[in-house]
Amino acid sequence: MAAEDGVSGRGHRCGRRLRRRGRSVWWPASRQAECPSHAGCGAVDFLASLVLDGLDAREASPLFADLTGMPPTYLQVGEHEALLDGSVRFAEALKAAGVETRIDIFPEMLHSFQMMAGFAPEADDAITRFAGWVRPRLAQRVPPER
Repeated sequence: MAAEDGVSGRGHRCGRRLRRRGRSVWWPASRQAECPSHAGCGAVDFLASLVLDGLDAREASPLFADLTGMPPTYLQVGEHEALLDGSVRFAEALKAAGVETRIDIFPEMLHSFQMMAGFAPEADDAITRFAGWVRPRLAQRVPPER
């Protein structure tokens, strides 16, 4: 996910921004299709507990937060990504809140496929798309020369 104020994982940047606003802070990944993680459910649940800090996962999910006023957001997700449905739902929630939102779904790609830049044309395409989306937004924030 990219937002006007930076680029990072969906939960991290969005969570920090929502936390400052006193809203929910985390996108729950635990128990996603009963933990399709090489780390296993125990590890996923442990890591989630560190982020949740006692919150119920529903309370912490941006899917159920008031997203009004969030910055323009760009999401990229692979068609074979475990978080595809959640990413689509998040994009829909952002749009419903009036947030400028773009989501690109890349056919046959898995999680973090962009890390194959230079080796896979789909990764290069994703980075090119992101650069085209973010460049004009960053230009708006550049202070004038003195």
